[in-house]
Amino acid sequence: MSYTSARLAKQEKLFGRAAMVAIAETRLCVIGCGRNGSAFVTLAAYAGFRRFLLFDADVVRAHNLNATIPFFRADIGRPKVEVLKDRLRSIDPSIECEPIRERLGFSQADKALERADALVDATDSIESKLQANGFTARLHEKGRETKLLSLGSGAFVGDGRILQLGAQATLYEKGGACLLCGSLDEAYYSNLSAVSLVVVNALASLLGLNLLLSALIDPAGLAGERNNFVLFDCLKQKSVSFRRVPRPDCAYCGVWTEGGES
Repeated sequence: MSYTSARLAKQEKLFGRAAMVAIAETRLCVIGCGRNGSAFVTLAAYAGFRRFLLFDADVVRAHNLNATIPFFRADIGRPKVEVLKDRLRSIDPSIECEPIRERLGFSQADKALERADALVDATDSIESKLQANGFTARLHEKGRETKLLSLGSGAFVGDGRILQLGAQATLYEKGGACLLCGSLDEAYYSNLSAVSLVVVNALASLLGLNLLLSALIDPAGLAGERNNFVLFDCLKQKSVSFRRVPRPDCAYCGVWTEGGES
């Protein structure tokens, strides 16, 4: 038995062989390898994902150590994508990882992105999420089944106090609601502050990984009932999750489907 099969043997008993193959063959393109992205990449590798394409132009800095899981003091000054490549190989030498040390420009990186089965936007930028949303919609028009997972974490501050401290994840699949029909609302994000708190950043990664695993393990979506949005509020200790459907007037995914929010 190989190291990889031995490492994942108990998980395969839970999910089944077909699901584990689907996970292993899914190529993940992670956009942004900082607070949320680095944790997601690490957790995804432990879950059995083996094909990674990583985009980030930044290096590890001292303040990253308080907000991320896989970065250590010795990594300060090194490119984040190179550090993550080393971490993935330490988890499983058979993992394929292509680190790209540049800021993602969707027009220049189309060929790289089109190789992905799932895009994971782990940036703090609304512009980046809008670009990823539009790019995914165009792939759907071409008949691709590419998924887009959007991760977010931070704090909403108002009147001199923290109103919300938490994490959220949204999954956009072909035939489902895009980010604009889901959680991506520029006004809603106006008071969002990124925080150097490992709890919310790790939570965003866990919530997103759970959404993606559910889609791969159960592609039929429990008869269309699988949720595509989840949020956890750390202050109130409350979780909210539901299934969104495309709006008929949406410029990206506006093909009306039966159903509604649940």
